[in-house]
Amino acid sequence: MSRIKRYLHIIPSLRYGGAESFLLRLVDNLEGIHLILTLKDSSIDEIRVKELNKKNLIYLNLNLKRVTFKKIKIFFKYIFELNKKDRIFSWLYISDLLATFIKVVFRIKAPLIWNVRNTLVNKKDYSFFTYLSYIVCLKLFKNIPDKIVFNSKKAMDQHISKGYPLNKSIIIYNGFQKLIKENPSKLKKKFLNLICVARYHPQKNHSLLIRTLSYFKKKYKRKFVLHLVGENIELKNKELTNLLKSNQIFDSVKLYGTLSPIEVHKLFAISDISLLFSKFGESFPNVIAESMLYGTIPICTEVGDARYIISNFGETLSLDISPEEISEIILKYANLKNYSSEIWIQKVNSCKDFSLNRFNIKNIASKFNDL
Repeated sequence: MSRIKRYLHIIPSLRYGGAESFLLRLVDNLEGIHLILTLKDSSIDEIRVKELNKKNLIYLNLNLKRVTFKKIKIFFKYIFELNKKDRIFSWLYISDLLATFIKVVFRIKAPLIWNVRNTLVNKKDYSFFTYLSYIVCLKLFKNIPDKIVFNSKKAMDQHISKGYPLNKSIIIYNGFQKLIKENPSKLKKKFLNLICVARYHPQKNHSLLIRTLSYFKKKYKRKFVLHLVGENIELKNKELTNLLKSNQIFDSVKLYGTLSPIEVHKLFAISDISLLFSKFGESFPNVIAESMLYGTIPICTEVGDARYIISNFGETLSLDISPEEISEIILKYANLKNYSSEIWIQKVNSCKDFSLNRFNIKNIASKFNDL
């Protein structure tokens, strides 16, 4: 009987981020035994692993606050049993550094694959440890991994220009799957539903989003709702609520905070347009591709491979575009929904089919299996 393939995944945490969510989707669609090792003290990690409900999955948190002798014993037993047919996947720079250390120091035979999930950003936009890990990996260990996987061409090109080895670099785009059934009432709703799924952070540029919707509201005389989802998107965030009030759109917005993937997909299924106005750092804007699974039309700044994701099913915006110009683009799609329903329905269905075919998680998982 052949031995089951084993995977070791190292990642800082399993918070509701793009890399973290993709890792869990991948594990769910990749045959074999998986050990997920996290490094930060995060209460959400165990919840997300339990939600996965997958056999042959081991979860260990080796944060100093949570580490035990039993966990260390399980970890070392697992890594010393890895062979050349198994794989070590590291996710994000800090994990790349730790995984490299483990492979070199303990002479692990399993191939190491770094997974880079972001484009390059300014030093000031990294945490100290993230930037340090990036520099050490770049200067000292870039030739250790057997492969380096990027989830966008832009991220790969930028890292290669800084010194990452071209011969080890490949692109595998993120994969997705629907988590809920279609909502037939979506196309029948009389008012417009907009959605933005992004944590409250300067990178995500909520200021531009809110100013844009302020201009939009002055011209759009019908009812609309903006669904805001993400970490620190809540009433107690006074900076956010003050922005909404000063731009006179507070009454048109619903704040949800952090939601589970299923709850986010429920909102995608009722939304007409998905908005993301990030300024930097995005490699593959996951929420745009995910929203498109439900025919939600994307409008996104041109970060990472946004243009490849959106194709001709929405709009990619230059980074220097004004809020007035964006509001006109949103208005164009709102009017299409309101006054050209047949064209709108056709566009929604085409958007849905495109995303389901291009970013099918099973196809993407098979590419990781072949590494």
